[in-house]
Amino acid sequence: MVEAYIRGSEPDLGQDIILTGHMQEEKTSANDDASGTASLLEIGRALTKLINEGNIPRPRRNIRLWWVTAISSQRQYFADNPNAHHQMWVNVNNDMVGANQAQDVMRVQNVTRLPASRFHFFNDVVESVVEYMVESNTSQLAQAQAGAQTGIALGTDLYTKPHLSHLGTRHRYNASMIFFHNNTDHMTFNEAPIEVPGVTFTNWPDRFIHSSDDDLWNVDRTQFGRNILSTALMAWIMATADDAATPAFAAETFGRGAQRMGENLTLALSWLATESDKAGAYHRGVQQVRYAAARERLAINSLGELGPAGAELVPQFLEAVDQRESRML
Repeated sequence: MVEAYIRGSEPDLGQDIILTGHMQEEKTSANDDASGTASLLEIGRALTKLINEGNIPRPRRNIRLWWVTAISSQRQYFADNPNAHHQMWVNVNNDMVGANQAQDVMRVQNVTRLPASRFHFFNDVVESVVEYMVESNTSQLAQAQAGAQTGIALGTDLYTKPHLSHLGTRHRYNASMIFFHNNTDHMTFNEAPIEVPGVTFTNWPDRFIHSSDDDLWNVDRTQFGRNILSTALMAWIMATADDAATPAFAAETFGRGAQRMGENLTLALSWLATESDKAGAYHRGVQQVRYAAARERLAINSLGELGPAGAELVPQFLEAVDQRESRML
């Protein structure tokens, strides 16, 4: 396990951002996970250069980059340093972030949501960044037509804010937020007793994984760059968060939470509408709504970790979640 630091200006906050990628795969492992380990190196190089040249300020919190042996070296580290996780705030893992998405029946760059038991406003930071990158690098007919009406020739600007490599493809960014899964390096952070919210980038499907075909011909510099930038944005947003940014975090968390609870309510009502056992469907629906409210309370409470401005918002937002839950029931 190798570690590098971008030192924060306020390291005593005890809220380090940890980025991970694993190194132990087979000889030909360009995507799994040489792409992840290379992405950390580029993030560290680029941010350090920008800081040293005065183009961006030094972040408040430490950004730590870990090159690991998948899962096992983190568990060993936490076993050897049983209090180390108290210094950590969030984790982003990069596992398979360079795939050419046109290969292998159209791959998807999956990005996990947090598990409900670890829900945190960080989940909404992750989703916001992924949505920004997807929308900026997807061609939409309505946007193209609107551009044509303002004098831009239809089709000349493929994407609204393109992030392309000169040596890569011009494919859209086919990324999607998915439910939590395990089996890569973020899982060790989410596990008890560590309990540090962690997410991962992992492309799928991939028939070339763990084979001699996982080689450089399978890697697209454009998708690689988009995933690197997305991870760097997530890390930077969290590392620089302060009182001034708290209202934006709160708006994302509360607004997206309302949408999530609405989805849970839709599921509960669909059971009640379609199942013959109405009593059973009702009780499962009630549990679904209560589960959703409990998950969103975790996210709201995590706003208090931002400092006094976040803590001040928590009670009123919790009350609003309680009221929403009551109306749904």
